[in-house]
Amino acid sequence: MLLTTYPRVGYRHISRCTFLQTFARTSSRSSSTLKLRFDNPEPSEEYLAATLLPPHKKVNTSRKLLVLDLNGVLLVRSPFGTQENTGRLIWPRPYMQTFRNYLFHPDTKDWLDTMVWSSAQKANVNKMVKFCFGEEKTELATVWARDKMGLTYTQFSMCFLGPGYTLALTGWFADQDSRTFKDLGVIWKELGRHHPHSLCTTLLMDDSYDKARLQPYNHIVVPEYDMVTRKRDVTVLERTQKEGETYDDLLVCVIGILDKVKSEDNVACWVRQGELSLGKYLGAEAGVEPWWADLEVKEHWREKGMGALDDMGIELEAAVVP
Repeated sequence: MLLTTYPRVGYRHISRCTFLQTFARTSSRSSSTLKLRFDNPEPSEEYLAATLLPPHKKVNTSRKLLVLDLNGVLLVRSPFGTQENTGRLIWPRPYMQTFRNYLFHPDTKDWLDTMVWSSAQKANVNKMVKFCFGEEKTELATVWARDKMGLTYTQFSMCFLGPGYTLALTGWFADQDSRTFKDLGVIWKELGRHHPHSLCTTLLMDDSYDKARLQPYNHIVVPEYDMVTRKRDVTVLERTQKEGETYDDLLVCVIGILDKVKSEDNVACWVRQGELSLGKYLGAEAGVEPWWADLEVKEHWREKGMGALDDMGIELEAAVVP
């Protein structure tokens, strides 16, 4: 990433009002004042070649690794400024408790390592992890936050405002969406001694295609769980007559996918060959129809998930809170 002219403003202590005034003033003077150019990272040739190796048909017993994002995947946080005294409220995605019970069930732990990697600041990541996993957070292989993304101080504090425009900020703006990437190779290298994993064993669960640009075939893209979706779930909860309406059941579908992946010996190849979409679409990168957008495919994985939960004696509970 190459920096052009950088505004000399003390953003460390700048107020929101001063920030907006400064941004309007400098951006109107010169469109390049706050402009940053990003080079889009691409998968390596070695990675792409390895994802073409055909998976064996025999049952594979190698351990797998699930890398979880938090906000928009397992939970949703209230917008900034809505809770001035208590901070941002957090609500779980439906079936979060069921998903947690599945991940930490003895049968699952026999073949699956689970970790968290969020682009949020470490303090906020710790709060979200505690909310999602409670005392069972110790079952996670590790928890990574923004500081594990190899960013410079400027990049670490960036607030991505739109195409080509980024500001270096801390404090209130620190967890605003900024363009970051999750290089799974960093995980494979750093955790290799205690948790040996590779493209053959790893799945990243994230709602952003951009995060998985370096290893697109190790990615389970999921629809973002946002306030709009949550309001719909609350509406369903409050209706006495459900009339066939259901809660967001994405996490149940993911359980079905994981239960299938546990016997694959090359996860990246499995995804690249279109198995996530039951062969309807090759690959899983941006531009390819997401598996969850096809109702037949989504229903297939939901049924697989419910079957796995039933076999393990895990209760299916949406646990939507008003």
